Amino acid sequence: MFSRRRVAVLVLTAVAAVTVGYRFDGAQAATPQAPRASAQSTVTKTVGGYWMLGADGRVYAFGAAAKLGESVGAVPGRVDLVATPSGAGYWVLAENGSIFVFGDAKYHGAPSPLGAGDRFVSLAATPDGGGYWVFSAMGRVVPFGNALAFGDLNGVPLNGRILDSVATPTGGGYWMVGSDGGIFSFGDARFFGSMGDKRLNKPVMSMVPDPDGTGYWLVASDGGIFAFQAPFYGSMGRTPLNKPVAAMVGGPGGYLMVGQDGGIFSFGDVPFFGSLGATPPPTPIVAVAVTSVGGAPLTPATAPTTTTTAPPPTTTTTALVIDGTTSTTFRIKPTTTTTRGEGVWYANCQEAWAAGVHNIKKGEPGYRLELDGDKDGEACEA
Repeated sequence: MFSRRRVAVLVLTAVAAVTVGYRFDGAQAATPQAPRASAQSTVTKTVGGYWMLGADGRVYAFGAAAKLGESVGAVPGRVDLVATPSGAGYWVLAENGSIFVFGDAKYHGAPSPLGAGDRFVSLAATPDGGGYWVFSAMGRVVPFGNALAFGDLNGVPLNGRILDSVATPTGGGYWMVGSDGGIFSFGDARFFGSMGDKRLNKPVMSMVPDPDGTGYWLVASDGGIFAFQAPFYGSMGRTPLNKPVAAMVGGPGGYLMVGQDGGIFSFGDVPFFGSLGATPPPTPIVAVAVTSVGGAPLTPATAPTTTTTAPPPTTTTTALVIDGTTSTTFRIKPTTTTTRGEGVWYANCQEAWAAGVHNIKKGEPGYRLELDGDKDGEACEA
């Protein structure tokens, strides 16, 4: 069993890319602007603990994070848990759009059901907790409370389905990330690069902005980290994992990722408060969130120095305009359906087989009754 204490091995998996960045308000930003002050860059943040969310709605609390309730039941799979600004509550989102509130989290409404082939995958809250956005796998965005609409990807062909979203510190914008590593920025969210034009070993699962207001990290299901104008603190990209990485969260001077089995991998100055690695949960872990309650002030660490034998590849991409919207991550080809939620979601068995997956048993990530033709509890049999 791999130790879930602080990981000491730092494996550089980030790929530096020079890209032409675009925002969805039509303004081109070929060279990112200098960092500007934001709520996250001017306030000392702390990490006092964290929560994990299982696909069945169970919540697991560590450190000073209090277990404030959970939504275990017959509701379709849970996909996201988001902490309130105070760290004294959280929202839980189900794939059908149901929203459950705990602690000081306020209920601002829930979205209407989606059409066939789409589902809700993530939630992002406004800075004061007075509203939130709910995001779907096809890039739909539904705002509630004091959250404003800044645009979405409804009707836009995507290479990889949307699987994570993050609001900017001001609440004046948000990012969406696809399983292919494509980044989509709206409002005042700034584009620093993406993996949308690279071939990936595994799908990207989550995105975390750097707390200093400049840059962000992407994490793939194999634990590989891709840093864009953000310090690289290490990865699990070349370390065998018991289960794929499901999600990631950031903090001052580091980041923390969680595996589907509840294993925690912390890098930089983000503390380790425990994991489920030795006692895996009954359903896959799908989300992780941190609380500042009980945390000691942290000083951002300096990223470790890594020497490479060759310069990183440089890629310049051009933009494609679709219906007046410009992006460097749009390319027309069949969509990839690996998303968050229960970790993996295949549109059909051909896609599963192409990914090297077959004989998916009921209860395992990726199993759906629609893929089990003879209804024997085993899908996509080879």
